[in-house]
Amino acid sequence: MPGNAAALAVTEGLPPVYPAPGLYTAMLRLGISQSGQRPVRREAASGLATWLAEEHRQDAIRLLVSGERLAQESVGLAYLSGTTTGSAASGSLVGHEVDPTRIQVSRCDGLSPLRSWFLRHAG
Repeated sequence: MPGNAAALAVTEGLPPVYPAPGLYTAMLRLGISQSGQRPVRREAASGLATWLAEEHRQDAIRLLVSGERLAQESVGLAYLSGTTTGSAASGSLVGHEVDPTRIQVSRCDGLSPLRSWFLRHAG
């Protein structure tokens, strides 16, 4: 899906879409592997993983080939608000340092908390 978003952004003349290395690191560290996905051939998995930062590619390939997934919810509101171990308070979320005291989540805009946070802090 992220690769599709990146391609669509180019097609529509939108700013480039990049992975958020800090969030992928957190998801790989905190996420619980879940089986039940259709395994992907290694060649296809390698192609899909090229979108990610080099440091995350092998883990992503391993998950895809094994038919496992990590839920994005493992890096949700609790993580971003600094209420979980190894949370936003301890590192970089999107390639730059983040002050967790400045993270404010609002549901009034109809967006998910994570998407709202990114829209306010991206760019």
